[in-house]
Amino acid sequence: MDDALHFRCQELVEQLTDYLDETLPPERMRLVRDHLALCDGCSAHLEQLRQAVALIAATPAGAPSAEHERRVDALFREWAAGR
Repeated sequence: MDDALHFRCQELVEQLTDYLDETLPPERMRLVRDHLALCDGCSAHLEQLRQAVALIAATPAGAPSAEHERRVDALFREWAAGR
């Protein structure tokens, strides 16, 4: 059976930050990519993580605006609903 199928979702989720930072060893990067190609749930989780990182990066210094708080709240509600 394919290695990507044996790569468990929990193991993948624990490594997504390193995957996004491209700090995993090449073989591990391949396993993550292969798993993401086969697993809609993990692909959705990765997209949520990317959105969260983008929101954090866009947060201005100091208190966030009401619009920014609304976007973060909406992202969290989508994540909590499993979308």
